[in-house]
Amino acid sequence: MLRNIGIVLQKEYWTRVRQKTFIIATLLTPLGFILLIILPTLITLWSTDTEKITVWVIDDKKLLSNDLETMSNSEITFIAVQKDLNTLKKELKNQTDEAILVLPESFEPKNLNVTLYSSKSLSINLINRIKTHLNSKISEYKLTQANVTKEQKEKLNFDLDINTVKILEEGEEKTSALLAVGIGYVMAILIYMFLLMYGSMVMRGVVEEKSNRIMEIIVSTVKPMELMIGKIFGIALVGLTQFSIWTIIILVFNFVIGLFISSELPVNETQTLTRSEMQNMMNEIYFALNSFKISLIFHFIFYFLGGYILYGSLFAAIGAMIDNETDAQQLSFMIILPVMIPVFFLGNFIQSPNGGLAIFMSIFPLFSSITMMIRLAATDVPWLQILLSQSLLILAVIGLGWLSARVFRVGILLYGKRYTFKDALKWIFYKNA
Repeated sequence: MLRNIGIVLQKEYWTRVRQKTFIIATLLTPLGFILLIILPTLITLWSTDTEKITVWVIDDKKLLSNDLETMSNSEITFIAVQKDLNTLKKELKNQTDEAILVLPESFEPKNLNVTLYSSKSLSINLINRIKTHLNSKISEYKLTQANVTKEQKEKLNFDLDINTVKILEEGEEKTSALLAVGIGYVMAILIYMFLLMYGSMVMRGVVEEKSNRIMEIIVSTVKPMELMIGKIFGIALVGLTQFSIWTIIILVFNFVIGLFISSELPVNETQTLTRSEMQNMMNEIYFALNSFKISLIFHFIFYFLGGYILYGSLFAAIGAMIDNETDAQQLSFMIILPVMIPVFFLGNFIQSPNGGLAIFMSIFPLFSSITMMIRLAATDVPWLQILLSQSLLILAVIGLGWLSARVFRVGILLYGKRYTFKDALKWIFYKNA
């Protein structure tokens, strides 16, 4: 029996891992995520093309006249002018690196509006920088008008950040609720994708072999039970292989990030703020990867395998009941629905990982693979709940696997009719197949 299962397993595994689609998806998926995170940062960090502009400021009430020069830097130069707006507009028509800023007559209104004229479309980055400068100077002006001293102004400026530290028996551990939830969310979505993708792969493989009549040749050498187990575990190894490669890529990425943070990259003075912002961003990524709980990997593998085998056996039974893709889509919805239900409640689980709904769905076998990963990452789940969840998942895998095998061994050789769940229920009680 084990020998036949091994043969089927190897065939399913090597057939799929050698496909170009598997290789491309395995390599490009993590690289795509890395590029989405890193590429904008690197482009900003190493960009040498700095947009420069001269802003002519019309300040009729001379509210900021004394502070205009201090607002200037190497990218934006502010110059107060006495000319009227129409004259400046005519001069601006042939200038691509100049703009006109019209300040209001008063800074009293809560919602201030200023107008910026230019002969070309200005970038969002440049507009935001001008807005930042104005916000700073207008705030200083208002504080001065309120007779607030320089020392008092400095006391009003502060940055607040909450550092969360978990007290453990062996010491203290810095944590981040946002990063933990993000990690749990990503792992839950991965399991959701894997269950649907690899479960459907089992069903399509059975349907294809059955419709091509290859199944008749296969079952002449191996038993239906051996065939189903070999298919399920062979495709499971494909998923684990993909996950292992992704883990290695992430570890290499983490190492590279560490080198990046420790290195001193040359930047010019116009990039000082950008470099600081980028450095903070890279530090957050590095902290997220280093604060990752290793135990989550083992839980991920357990719930992936448990959920996949459970749903994979059900998908195999569906594949045995039909012999075309059209019927497969209709019947498989009853299996896909329980996989999708936890995804609908992910927001609730993130907000309240210890709520009654989250606890129930993390224990119930059909939902636990996805729900428990969110809870494990977001909070400290009592070990009794983890033990109960995993025990029930194992029992469900055995029970539903046995029922699916009964359906599989009867339906695998039946053709020419559209079978229903009522027929499958009868097959379960067949004494001989």
